[in-house]
Amino acid sequence: VLYALSPAIGHYEVALASRALMGMAAGPLGSYYIARAIHPSVRSRYMMMFSAVLALGYFLGPALGVVLEHLFRNVVFYHPVLNRNTVPGWLMAVLFMVEMSLVVVFFV
Repeated sequence: VLYALSPAIGHYEVALASRALMGMAAGPLGSYYIARAIHPSVRSRYMMMFSAVLALGYFLGPALGVVLEHLFRNVVFYHPVLNRNTVPGWLMAVLFMVEMSLVVVFFV
């Protein structure tokens, strides 16, 4: 949410800091979970699938950002809060909330 609100706040340093926080928090968690929860005989298969999904995300994330920016180029809703520059950040926040809900449902 900080990333999406950074234009409204007026400091792009907030966007940079929030992206850095997300990167530090999300990096090793998937590999750690696979290493702890999956039996060693099939662990390499799951690590390969996890790496493939990460690589797909590295491609689809920016592509989706470009598509969203193109689709919302004329949308201005509460000018600095929701515009073509902040729509990818808001989508990322919504998807993160869905992900956390699924984690709570399936793992807690």
